[in-house]
Amino acid sequence: MRKVLIILLIFLSLCSTQRIKKEKLWREDIIYTNEGEKYKCEILEITEDSIYAVTELGLVAFFRKDLISFDIAKKRREGLWVTSEDITDTLLKEALAIDMSGYEQMGYVNIWTKKKLTILTDSSYVYSIRIIRKVTSVKGRGAGTIIVNYRKNDEEIVINFARTVTDDGRVLHLREAAIEDISIYSQFPPYENLHERKFTMREVRLGNILDFNVIVSGKITDESPYIMDVTLGDSTPTLSGMIEVVAPRDFELSWQQWRIETPEIRRGYGIKILQWRVDDLPPLMLESDSVPPPYILPRVVVGLADGWEKVVKRFRENLRGDYTPKAISPKEIYEEVLSFVRFVEVPSFTISSYPKNIKEIENNCIANSLDKAHLLYAAFRNAGYPVDLILVRSKERGVVAENVPSLFQFDGALVAVGETFLDPSSEDNPYGWVRPKYQGIKGLSIRRKGFVTIPSKKME
Repeated sequence: MRKVLIILLIFLSLCSTQRIKKEKLWREDIIYTNEGEKYKCEILEITEDSIYAVTELGLVAFFRKDLISFDIAKKRREGLWVTSEDITDTLLKEALAIDMSGYEQMGYVNIWTKKKLTILTDSSYVYSIRIIRKVTSVKGRGAGTIIVNYRKNDEEIVINFARTVTDDGRVLHLREAAIEDISIYSQFPPYENLHERKFTMREVRLGNILDFNVIVSGKITDESPYIMDVTLGDSTPTLSGMIEVVAPRDFELSWQQWRIETPEIRRGYGIKILQWRVDDLPPLMLESDSVPPPYILPRVVVGLADGWEKVVKRFRENLRGDYTPKAISPKEIYEEVLSFVRFVEVPSFTISSYPKNIKEIENNCIANSLDKAHLLYAAFRNAGYPVDLILVRSKERGVVAENVPSLFQFDGALVAVGETFLDPSSEDNPYGWVRPKYQGIKGLSIRRKGFVTIPSKKME
């Protein structure tokens, strides 16, 4: 027992909504330890060094080096579901029984959406998304193409299941050949971290139900201060949705929400559970028929409690290296840096919360917004100019959650010299010009240790 890290968690969320009843099916998986102990459980996730499972004690993290073997009988049985009569998952059975008449004008309808973050005592996290949707017209053919982004060097991803229940009662499971893993920024090796796991479900046709669950896991660190920043809703209706966070009771959390009611909070057995719920969320239609942006959807941001001054202090401690410009005037220094390294559009949160060392930026000859701003900041500082580095977040991603201090919220950076704001990204950016996606927003000032508003300015 001493070699097994046990975190007591009661998964109240699994039986918390009015449409869902949880059956006790999870004791069919078995884990065998080196010490001769046997745990009947539900295995949630398998990583390179750990197995996360729900036992009678709650959520348990087993180190794989301490195990003889494990038997995932439940997963194998689900893989053998052939018809809807074989289904034992209560959520899916109830979704199949819902009358979907009246939604024929929609391509598909999200019957149930749940996004859940579980934080463990060692600050590891498990983020899970489950969606059950029904195709209600031929326009819904794209509903079965699923893309989930993750940071390959920091996170692991598992497709727990992806199945189609056809209108005539067949159960079709995801095929291995339908799964792709793509590096989004493979053309920029110093910034190759963000990947997308893409899979296509079978027979996405009128009347069929799609049900999938994807799990992403990692660890919250100074280098990767992960927060959950999620939305509910789509360009199609959502009948029921939930955002849930489960954490040890002694962990202090910060959160902020938009266009959704405050969370229900439950406590007990060493844990706390936060739940945000929506029902009958209408479709958010755009002229382009694209996915609605975060700033118009119900949104929740949750993370470990921190303070912006502490965040800034850690950031300043990670500004490494110097750069001495050849130019003298502010405009000339700006133009020197702009032409010195080539800009690449890679959001900073996908790589690191801190900029690269100046020497590494010089050697790479390419830089994203944060790294190029760091280079310009160092140049102005060494030239003796009063300078500030400002972390920013693109408008289309929604406003910064000021109640949730974390560098993970930002995707770029600007530099201010006196009253002039500079955006050292594209080599074509004029001196004093800031790209529209950063105009009129709040940015985190490293010098002031607080927020400043980036002015709006028209291109002359």
